[in-house]
Amino acid sequence: MWKTVLATSMQGPIDYEKVRTLRRSLNLQPRGRWDDDDDEAFGERYLVDSGEDRARLTLWRGRADEWMVTLLATPAAVPSRDNLTQLLAEIRTAAQSVGLTIQRENIWPT
Repeated sequence: MWKTVLATSMQGPIDYEKVRTLRRSLNLQPRGRWDDDDDEAFGERYLVDSGEDRARLTLWRGRADEWMVTLLATPAAVPSRDNLTQLLAEIRTAAQSVGLTIQRENIWPT
């Protein structure tokens, strides 16, 4: 069963090129169509993908200027607290590099 272990909410106007930059910075595989308002997932990367053990980082688009990065993981694939803190710092740096403002950061108990 998947559970959310990390979430970062971000806000700010960004164009498609900045989304591409954000995905590259986080090493995410492209997903979603920029011109389709119904598309929400815009990139993903598996940190762990071994049998039933999985951890997936995903970039989500909410409303026009709202973005979120989440990490969902199965119990055996949840990263250590130190690794989650490092990942959060990478997300923060990537977001700030394209002009997004961090609104909220959460790491849930592991």
